[in-house]
Amino acid sequence: MKRTVPILAILAFSLLQASDYETRLTGPDATGNLLKKQHPPLQGKLTLSADYNALGYLSFGSNADDDTSAANAFRLYGEWSFDQLHGKLVFKTEYRDSFGITAPTDFGFTLGYVGMPHSTFSDQQARLTTLYWKQYLWDNNALLLAGYLDVTEYVDVYLTASPWESFSNLVFATGSGTIGGLPDGALGAMLGGWLNEHWYASIGAADANADAHDPLEGFDTLFNEAELFSSLEIGYVPSKEALFFDNTHITLWHMDAHGTTPKGWGVSASWTKTLDAQTFAFIRGGWSDGGGALLKRSLSIGGAYLTPQKNVIGVGLNVGDPNEESFPGATRTQYTTELFYRWQVDTHLQITPSLQYLYHPAIDTTTDDIILLGLRVRASF
Repeated sequence: MKRTVPILAILAFSLLQASDYETRLTGPDATGNLLKKQHPPLQGKLTLSADYNALGYLSFGSNADDDTSAANAFRLYGEWSFDQLHGKLVFKTEYRDSFGITAPTDFGFTLGYVGMPHSTFSDQQARLTTLYWKQYLWDNNALLLAGYLDVTEYVDVYLTASPWESFSNLVFATGSGTIGGLPDGALGAMLGGWLNEHWYASIGAADANADAHDPLEGFDTLFNEAELFSSLEIGYVPSKEALFFDNTHITLWHMDAHGTTPKGWGVSASWTKTLDAQTFAFIRGGWSDGGGALLKRSLSIGGAYLTPQKNVIGVGLNVGDPNEESFPGATRTQYTTELFYRWQVDTHLQITPSLQYLYHPAIDTTTDDIILLGLRVRASF
């Protein structure tokens, strides 16, 4: 019997319309895909939406003075369609702020762990994450993005890649912790497209010196210093509709030396598959040589399960070796486990408790076990 993508899984994971191949070349947290999920009330030429997010952690077992971490973020995003040009102007602005304590992006280092328990909840405050032109090409089989880009929207993406709605720890996100300093809010360009019904490819470059808190500075850093983060990705799927569900891809990346960060390069690989109408599995990993990466080697396995109530349970296991160039003396292998339960209270509200178990943190070798209890809330408008 010919196997098809489970329709229930497509609808319940609330990702994308099966016909939107062009936007499906970007990740689940790309603006176009967020808007398709949320069906905001203001639609037409301008489609606009927003969400408010909050996250808190309580840790046990570390030697750190701080055992709590919390932050919140407000995001406003939208698209302005230009039908005659067959393209859209896309934007996303954010305000990220900690609650007067250590932000989750920094909390791991405070605990003696090489990594980020969460990759986006920072204390950066106002930022321009994206402002780019999206051009559809070759009968919607290709996509060009140019402007202020978030490279995590198109580099090494998969079904549970969004740190706002799925796994929190960086080892279960873009690059599995082996890509250093992923630019988000950086001037650049990306071109991606379908080579045929099964193969796709994308290539991109963005300013490695970008600061989303000061986006205008990007014109100076890009054109005067020309230090880039570059990527090339090639992937295979059984069908276009299965892009996030049954996907195998490999990503090559290169980082130019910039500031105090040395040049580097690496490779990431990903295999994902729907096992049945409610169960999704993945094996992902990466290797790096320099480039400011947190981890030298990383391997993750896990999956997600859709409950009959349309909630999502996710579990992931990771083993990673720190990048000694970035963390001299941090030599022991780390093990990370994350379990989350995303409760979809209604269309616009998610509450996600989580548990992270950090074994053998590489910076603080005097402790072996750290437990993080987390609670994340997301309200969309």
